[in-house]
Amino acid sequence: MKAMVFEGESGVRYRAVDDPTLRDHSSAIVKVTHCSICGSDSQFYHGINNASTDTGFCVGHETIGEVVELGRHVDQVKHGDQVMLSGLTSKACGVCANCKAGKPFYCHRLQLGIYGNSCALHGGQAEAILVPDAKANATLIPEGISAEQALLLTDTLATAYFGCEKAEIQPGGAVAVVGLGPIGLMAVELAFVFGASQVFAIDPVDYRREQARTLGAVPLKPEEAAQEMTEATDAAMADSIIDAAGRESSIQLSAEIASNRGVIACVGISHHPTLQFPHLLAIMKSLTFRSVLSYVPMSWPALIPLLQSGRIRPERVFSHHMPLSEGEQAYTQFFEKQDSTLKVVLNPG
Repeated sequence: MKAMVFEGESGVRYRAVDDPTLRDHSSAIVKVTHCSICGSDSQFYHGINNASTDTGFCVGHETIGEVVELGRHVDQVKHGDQVMLSGLTSKACGVCANCKAGKPFYCHRLQLGIYGNSCALHGGQAEAILVPDAKANATLIPEGISAEQALLLTDTLATAYFGCEKAEIQPGGAVAVVGLGPIGLMAVELAFVFGASQVFAIDPVDYRREQARTLGAVPLKPEEAAQEMTEATDAAMADSIIDAAGRESSIQLSAEIASNRGVIACVGISHHPTLQFPHLLAIMKSLTFRSVLSYVPMSWPALIPLLQSGRIRPERVFSHHMPLSEGEQAYTQFFEKQDSTLKVVLNPG
């Protein structure tokens, strides 16, 4: 089959790889119908792999598709079912107190994996993908959810949701979103659902700010944000910050524009493994800072009804649809911010 493959210093390339095969009786093979590039894939584009020393693996962790092969222990889906795959795989022990209470994501021995970070678990920017522990990790696409919406549910929309939740947005509160990639733009939309009265949307890129403006946010350039927010809020600043960039500069700015006792939720992932933190400023303002990992399926009970009712329309972040064979071009457009690219759907078929 063909796939987007991490080749080390040369980045990500479209080439032939071996077809996936069942790992055991609990796994499944899914024919990929739609996949997409996440901002966290930037490390691979730049020839870096912070997760392992591996090369030659299929990248991508945002995937939906059709079940084409099943292990004998997989009984909650069948051949031909359309499924969505959480970018973060899980395997619960089934015997601890939380598992017995029906809370497998709080399992004391929870084993987590991420598609497309090493040869141990190939990713979904490919024609097909192996799904381990498929009973837990392959989920039927719900009624009334489009393919694009299901694709966003596999990671980015869930991440935006947890960012808003962990930033403790309160009805009537002022919110700032730093970094207006796909996750940041979805955080803007969700912040209003959470009850924000004002949302300040901060990014250096013009077309991203314009997209945030259409969602009802106040668009700001990073260098102007602190002054503009001081005037707009009478120096109260933002109670809740979602940092969707995850860089030293964005974390510093987040601390500067946060109110006293404000809450910052960092959902952005930089390909730099270590960052400087504005510790003194955080202490002086008594800030709460949270680094947020998205346990994707835990967001679905809240997000799926919002999508089905039309209350949110996050699929608007998809600016381009391209065949998987043009994946290298898609990576360049996305990470070099060419052609007003917000997010790309890749179609293997």
